[in-house]
Amino acid sequence: ILSSGVLGIDKKIVPTRWAITAVDSSLAKFNISIIRDFKEIKNIELYKHKHFSNLFVIIFIPGEFEFENFEAWAPKTTWGAKKSFYITEEYQNLRGRKTYPYSQAGAYFSVLFSTTEFLRKRRRKARVVVIREVDENYQVPLGVWHVRETVKKALQKQPLILSDEKQLFEK
Repeated sequence: ILSSGVLGIDKKIVPTRWAITAVDSSLAKFNISIIRDFKEIKNIELYKHKHFSNLFVIIFIPGEFEFENFEAWAPKTTWGAKKSFYITEEYQNLRGRKTYPYSQAGAYFSVLFSTTEFLRKRRRKARVVVIREVDENYQVPLGVWHVRETVKKALQKQPLILSDEKQLFEK
């Protein structure tokens, strides 16, 4: 429905990926409006999952909601540099963003949606740091569905519980 341009005041057909990103962004905003009033998690939680040559590391840290997403693309991948990793970072706090996350585009909102949905279902809030490492075997981008579902799979696993931030660098 969103792609076909039948909703809204200024109706126009848009690419499906724009519609998917709009949904992820809207649902993430909704989740954030709810989780802001929840209690903080008690410990640092570390989740990991690798799928289709993408490793996701998701870290929840006690505190007010903040979200930071890193992507590191290996050399010779679609968005990787020729000789070194291409690394991007995007951030938002509880008030949200004023600009579009151009360096990560729809993937940013897919991760944001998946992590805020997880927190909403748990009725908790946290600072969130996500690191996506794309290795050299990832030659054909699979789209934001892959990002969203891989993060969800990671969050279904048992987390590694850490007592302080120093332990993050040891793991």
